[in-house]
Amino acid sequence: MNLFNLYIFIEIGGTGGGCFRYTYERFLNEVAGVTGDKQFLGIAAMLHESGMLFSDVGNLFCTAETAADIDARVGNASEKLENIARIEQEAFERLAEIVS
Repeated sequence: MNLFNLYIFIEIGGTGGGCFRYTYERFLNEVAGVTGDKQFLGIAAMLHESGMLFSDVGNLFCTAETAADIDARVGNASEKLENIARIEQEAFERLAEIVS
């Protein structure tokens, strides 16, 4: 049931998908438009990818309470979360370089 709650948190509650990653992506797209600095678009694209992966994690647990392959789903989620961490670390390092 806790894994199903994770699905609800990521995909339904709060920002409704990918948590705040899509919101931040839209913000950076607007920043690129206002400033004319296209570097923000690349970072926005990275956050979009991160949001998609985060949604994938949530969707793995939509049917968690009846899933026979829960161990495989948890393993898959772990791999996706590691990828999200890598993408976001790179994105925020790039962002820090631009704004400093």
